[in-house]
Amino acid sequence: MSNNKFTIVDELEALAAQARAWSLQQIAEVAGTAAEALREIEALKSDKPESVAFTIPATGWTKEEPTASAAAAVYPYYYDFPVVGLTATDRASVTVADASHKTAAACGLSATNETLDPAEGDTTKTGYIRFRAVTAPTAAISAEYWIETGKE
Repeated sequence: MSNNKFTIVDELEALAAQARAWSLQQIAEVAGTAAEALREIEALKSDKPESVAFTIPATGWTKEEPTASAAAAVYPYYYDFPVVGLTATDRASVTVADASHKTAAACGLSATNETLDPAEGDTTKTGYIRFRAVTAPTAAISAEYWIETGKE
């Protein structure tokens, strides 16, 4: 009888080992499928914009007549910063660097900007981010921009 008990225990241990192996295989398959799905989702996300550090110079600003536009009435000075591939349908998010906040505030730099298409016939396809201010800055302004591609 005791020999029979060992056989049953041995069989139960073998079944437990098989069940463990099967369970681990199932978990590994689910984890692999989930990881693959996450990679696919990551690949399908819209273009992730990368930041570009740049400088808005103190020179090269243009003064526009206040009657030229509603924006010019409040912010008569503008500077067009060139960005290859930018179009008017794109969106530029800009953050002024901490070290330049005082300069940006002193000239009344607008918190908004405008994106402009490349000039007609421009083969470099360089568009512009237009910055506006109450006056031209007295020093360069360090900043970063991110471009979100617009829909044509």
